[in-house]
Amino acid sequence: MTEGAVAAVSIPVTARQAFKIMDEMLSDEDIQAALSHTKEEFASFEHFGLGLWIRNNWIYGKENEGECFKQRREVCMLMLMGKKDVELFFINPDMVSYDFLRRYYDHLKRKAKKA
Repeated sequence: MTEGAVAAVSIPVTARQAFKIMDEMLSDEDIQAALSHTKEEFASFEHFGLGLWIRNNWIYGKENEGECFKQRREVCMLMLMGKKDVELFFINPDMVSYDFLRRYYDHLKRKAKKA
């Protein structure tokens, strides 16, 4: 995974935004490597790579963050889970990033078919 492509972290609130950010982070070689695996393998292999990056940059915030950023992170969590409304109190960030990685893999497959 090449993280240097995204200088400033943007917190996405739509899947389209999240996929675009991820697409910009990964090199063509990273994408080919991802697609050489199954969806479950990709999500498992990237649990401590992209998954950790997602949790640290999109889900978890800093204590001194303003309310606007906190609300944006909540909207991002819902989007990452593919939901519009859910109680966030019992959400496991590890599962959120894992589920999103699975959805991102589907996005990569769709993109590869169009190419």
